Amino acid sequence: MGSELGQYLKHSFVTTWAIAACFVAFNYPLPTLAAEVSACPPPEPKISSRVLPLYPSESQRRDQAGTTMLEITVAPDGRPTGYVVTRSSGSTRLDYAASTTVMSHYLWEKSPDGCPAARRPISIVWQLGNPPRPDGMILVPLSSYPPDALQLEELGDTYLTLSLGDGGSIKDIRVAYSSGYPELDNKSVAIAKSSPELTTGKTAGAFTLLFRWQLTAELNRNRETITTRAMHWADALRSMRGQ
Repeated sequence: MGSELGQYLKHSFVTTWAIAACFVAFNYPLPTLAAEVSACPPPEPKISSRVLPLYPSESQRRDQAGTTMLEITVAPDGRPTGYVVTRSSGSTRLDYAASTTVMSHYLWEKSPDGCPAARRPISIVWQLGNPPRPDGMILVPLSSYPPDALQLEELGDTYLTLSLGDGGSIKDIRVAYSSGYPELDNKSVAIAKSSPELTTGKTAGAFTLLFRWQLTAELNRNRETITTRAMHWADALRSMRGQ
């Protein structure tokens, strides 16, 4: 039994090399088991087509903000032909404004001949007002990224206002300006709570920390992120009154 198996393996090995030699001798390309992935690369966005979605006035009045995550079906000629809301901002109005803007204006570069339609993820971040001036900034390392946020390639800036007591002890923390992603905001709060050294020795009172969530170019090559910002209704009212 052992000798028969050995003869079979030896015969299979010799046959495989003989076939390969024939392909080389007659200048035929060796067969591949899978098509080359590089033949149909993901379509690149046409930057000139990127416009900021208009912030719905009713959403401004209701203090609605967040991030709409979309998956766009892109035809070979670069036109969007369909979409799916993969994650809602929490406001149907904002999600609708995001999807209609993308479907009406956004374009991608044409794909090589023979390539099928592609699916491209895009995030529209809705923010109200302007962020406060930070007293300090933290570049959050990838090791601190929430796993789900890293997988979805979320990025942005979270501003926290810390209420400090004597010696810089943290009495209270609130999100003063959101990144647009609850996971990143919540993780920023958790980091601040577990890192008393960030404020040790600081004067009692309000202290604003900026947590910058950013991805390397390699990790951020897939998801496109567009941030649209509107004036907060209270700021707009003060502006109208000349205050």
